[in-house]
Amino acid sequence: MGLVVTTGGAPLSGYALTVTDLPGGPRSDVSVSEASDGSFRARLTSIPGSEPPQTPAHHLILAIHSAATVPVYREAYLHAGQAVDLGTIMAQARDPNVTVVGPAGGTATDSQGFVQVQIPAGALSQPTPIVITPHLTRAQVPFKLPDATVTTYAMTFEPDGTQFAAPITVNLKNWRNLPTSGAIPVAYADIGGAVWRNISPAQWNGAVFSFETTHFCVYDANHNNTNGIEVITYDTGRDSTNSVHRCGMGSAVGLANGTLRQDIALPSYSRLGTNYVVSLGYDSQQVGEPPPAGSTMGGTAGGYEAVPQAASTTFARSGVLSVSCVPRSQADAVVSKSDGSCLGGTCSTGGGLAVPLTSLGQSTSWNGSLASPTQPISVPGGALDVELSQPSALPLAPNGSVATPFFATRHTEISNTAGTTCVSLGGAFNEPSSGTSSVQTNQVPGPLVSLDEEVFIHQNQSSAVGAGWAIDQVDRLYAATPSDLAVVVHGNGDQETFSPRAALAIAPNDNLPRAYYALATDPVTGQVLLARQTEIDVIDPTSGATSAVVPGLAFPSAPLAMAVTYVAGVQHMVVALDTELVDVNGATATQRVLMPRAPIAGETGNRMFTFVPGVAASNDLAFYVSGVTSDPTLYSIRLSDANPVPQAITLTTGGDPSLDPLVPLSQFTLADPHGLAYIRGQGLYIADRQRDVVYLAAP
Repeated sequence: MGLVVTTGGAPLSGYALTVTDLPGGPRSDVSVSEASDGSFRARLTSIPGSEPPQTPAHHLILAIHSAATVPVYREAYLHAGQAVDLGTIMAQARDPNVTVVGPAGGTATDSQGFVQVQIPAGALSQPTPIVITPHLTRAQVPFKLPDATVTTYAMTFEPDGTQFAAPITVNLKNWRNLPTSGAIPVAYADIGGAVWRNISPAQWNGAVFSFETTHFCVYDANHNNTNGIEVITYDTGRDSTNSVHRCGMGSAVGLANGTLRQDIALPSYSRLGTNYVVSLGYDSQQVGEPPPAGSTMGGTAGGYEAVPQAASTTFARSGVLSVSCVPRSQADAVVSKSDGSCLGGTCSTGGGLAVPLTSLGQSTSWNGSLASPTQPISVPGGALDVELSQPSALPLAPNGSVATPFFATRHTEISNTAGTTCVSLGGAFNEPSSGTSSVQTNQVPGPLVSLDEEVFIHQNQSSAVGAGWAIDQVDRLYAATPSDLAVVVHGNGDQETFSPRAALAIAPNDNLPRAYYALATDPVTGQVLLARQTEIDVIDPTSGATSAVVPGLAFPSAPLAMAVTYVAGVQHMVVALDTELVDVNGATATQRVLMPRAPIAGETGNRMFTFVPGVAASNDLAFYVSGVTSDPTLYSIRLSDANPVPQAITLTTGGDPSLDPLVPLSQFTLADPHGLAYIRGQGLYIADRQRDVVYLAAP
């Protein structure tokens, strides 16, 4: 579901909507309902109402086409029985300027002169009507921009998909008056892959920013946001159904939420010597209420006309934000900084002060309802860690129908409203760390947080014993699909939420001296192994007791990471030390040096915590990264060789630094890799700390 509007906010009518599987082709089971307010509801009729646990979501692309606007695309993941709200979708009017260019070549531009494309002779085989539509705001961009990018120069070239026999040149007028001392990263929207693909950046040639390409689609030349890292932790907030209640008032009154509760004991009865008592409980919050005056939630004013509207509202459990900030350049060390400010790494403007934490805003939307306007988030006293709780009213049920408990999807965005941001010059699209330097600009950044969560909505509006009333002794269990979330609603209205969470088992061992150790699991025996500087032990997971399996070692430095594999049936433990990578043969209890570790020169911070190497292994192949910023190379080493020689399987510099690369590893450059894990049947996982991403290198 969603709402399609024009640039001016008016409803768009007469549009066509298609849904495509990724990977795959267009779906033929799409049933679309459209309304006069521009809203739509698209049902995929062949998807069943339920599915087995752990079923992967359907990966979809929704496309909106109309005669007067450029195509618009939205990505979605959909499970059986789930409704996805795509929110407000802006479809921009197509630029009126049309330029016909043929085999002789020519130049085309938009009506405002913001974008120019130069097509050489022979690039086209026939006359082609070319239309260029610049997108001046973030909402106008047809495919959602990555959150890490700011808003710079985006455009749609049509006819979409046109291929050129020779590279064409795109020239961008610098109407935003951006710094010209560095290049602007460029990417195109790969709709079939649902990603932005990095290409060569736009360079300043003295008059315009210029880049080359070979096909038409949606493009974006965009700086990356390099503000200090604002660490925002989002968690479930207080439950509005639970409150401290005070008695002695004739009823129980909720002190925090203002609810009124009343319990009435019914006459008891006795059977076979046992007394049974049933009582009725009333909770005013479980009744539902009319939408608040001026609310954008509930009724025809707040929801999509294509989606059944609400007759009453209730309050949902809120979210909690914990906000802190660290400078990007020192994030590894997680250092402190001035209260109420966020340092911008290499930004020099204002002494490095980039984004005050007091300049945050929040907007929230629910299934079938318009997003609330961005509300400022108050940070009392410029504190660095703040918990924020904002309950939301939302529709209960369509007019004339009975409301039942349900799970709703809440979409929350936290944004920087300071009006300035710090951006990197050059580098790759959506990859802040690849820039050469940073400057302060007035460009609009993307949201700091953008997430969806399942929230349970319960009420007794349609209770068989009266609105707001329930039987105290009857509890009910509700489960969300497809998530692993469940809620128990007690008869008195209180709720308990259950969801999977990590369980930590502690194996006590007071005999291990304080030192650096490396842990790994044997893929054959399942044993947990511990490498220390003098031996390798097996750990009893219950008692924590250790026993040496390879004694008598003399590592020259502390072990920091380890992987276990088998070569021709023989156990090998590959241990990354602070100074080198070694291979320990479990059968002969011997060790050999595979390669030295890159020196840590000029680096700051605790080397044991900051520069942690990574190691993984599968069969006779070991993979290694040094964890040193100056050496981001991924190495492979064949353990079955008599004299193993490390092979660099990525480039140290000069390779493709994209977040979504289409090149082989031999043409790719990592930024700051640390963690490695090999999963049989999938490939090698690589955690790049500087890019905040995990790559999968397929076999």
